[in-house]
Amino acid sequence: MSLILPVTAPCAKGAIPFALEEISRRTDGNVLLSELKAAILAAAPRYHGLHRIFDQYLVRHVFPLEEKRARISDALRRHWFGPNERDLFFPNFDVARIYAEGTIRALDLSLRGHRRWKGAGFPTPITAWWIVDQPTVQLLTFATMAEPGATREIVELLILTPRPVGIPAGGRFILPRETEVWVSGQEGVRCLTGMVPEVEPSELESLEFALSE
Repeated sequence: MSLILPVTAPCAKGAIPFALEEISRRTDGNVLLSELKAAILAAAPRYHGLHRIFDQYLVRHVFPLEEKRARISDALRRHWFGPNERDLFFPNFDVARIYAEGTIRALDLSLRGHRRWKGAGFPTPITAWWIVDQPTVQLLTFATMAEPGATREIVELLILTPRPVGIPAGGRFILPRETEVWVSGQEGVRCLTGMVPEVEPSELESLEFALSE
């Protein structure tokens, strides 16, 4: 049995946060995010098969390799949204419903972006992170409004959960090489500030993106 994330890692970025960010910055982002939102809404109120919805409407547009998509989908089903409590990271929470409804809100705000070019609208870019060491499972979404009903700059999505423990790690800690994360905290009577280690560029292709969905 092992920790899912290193004890020094307060956050991670896995397949779903990464894919949301990528799609929200594409020229066809409005169409793809609208289709994802509609598919999630159609699965309400229990959101069964959420892992398949993410695979069909999000993950396949960013991770085209079938083998990688299968690993991502299996990790989502087993550890986040599936029915087998023994394998779930957070069996005491209705994670599928929390995750689905939080994602819907982030998509809604992103799709209300005020940016336009040649008459076409573009989503407001999404930035998403999985934050651990929290007492409960929540999704928080933040946005700055450019005008009534329209968002600008960034939609921030935070996936807050306890730290998963007790399940053999199925993936690697994911911190993209272009990202810099610093942590300030207290240990005993000392205040400490340090940088979270990056993933080596040579490791990026082997990451399974299995943790943060």
